[in-house]
Amino acid sequence: MKIVCIGSDITRGFPLDQAQGWVSLWREASGYDIVNMGESGSTAEHMVYRFKADVLDEKPDVAVITTGTIDFMHYFKEPLEVMEFLLHMVKSCHDHGIRVIVVTPMLIDIPAACKVMAGDACIDYEAVNRTLKKYRELILKTAESAGYEVLDIQKKFEDAIVGQDRASYFVDGIHPNAKAHKLLASFATI
Repeated sequence: MKIVCIGSDITRGFPLDQAQGWVSLWREASGYDIVNMGESGSTAEHMVYRFKADVLDEKPDVAVITTGTIDFMHYFKEPLEVMEFLLHMVKSCHDHGIRVIVVTPMLIDIPAACKVMAGDACIDYEAVNRTLKKYRELILKTAESAGYEVLDIQKKFEDAIVGQDRASYFVDGIHPNAKAHKLLASFATI
């Protein structure tokens, strides 16, 4: 089975070595042919522009799509705006007979992000998390009618770390560390 994962930083594994990222760990554990098309800084709109080359031309059996965080953090998009781009990618997959799995984006660890990412002091991380939660709800609500499956990493991650120090799973409050990527990889199943 061939799987293409498209997304941005967390899909790529940034800032870790790509081999430490959840997509690479999933590939190793599953034995599937998994191609990592994560590109740091990629917005949902940018992913639509590169979707043909990065996903369709690879002719996968499955496309795994993760998007939203950068759109909400740096471009102040609303969930419905990002959803339009996501649904465009889903439709492209359907048109090419590709099964689609949409990944809900992780929440930010606000105290760690505020401490480590001080240069981004103008970002309202609480507002970003509220938007990420709304986007998750929208992803779940439209999954059946739009014809995609959901890998609810946002909920699975939060449930898995209850009672633990959230910051210990992040490099900077936004990007997961190696320990978190191992956990994320354990959620990925086909």
